[in-house]
Amino acid sequence: DDDVWYRFVATATTHRISLLNIAGSVVDLYHSLFTGPDCNNLTLVAGSCSDPNVSNPVGLVPGETYWLRVYTWTGTAGQTTTFNVCVSAPPLLDVDATTLQLPAAVACY
Repeated sequence: DDDVWYRFVATATTHRISLLNIAGSVVDLYHSLFTGPDCNNLTLVAGSCSDPNVSNPVGLVPGETYWLRVYTWTGTAGQTTTFNVCVSAPPLLDVDATTLQLPAAVACY
């Protein structure tokens, strides 16, 4: 099918996953998050299936590897979809709730 897989190591208990710059033959993408030691032994993270292009999965374990699946519902061969994926710990607001602190590391592919 058309699944594309990424992996990342959690740095916080919640992360922001963003699908960006989507173009091509199919632009309605989905994504879901899995845990497990390798591609042959994965378990879906509860509540992590997302149709919107941005999700904020919670309950992650810092230091644990997570597998991100990006896919479409189509079974049509020869799709030409392109996109970028960004994974980061969500930005935090400081104590006066006006200054945005960006995460130390953002991984974009």
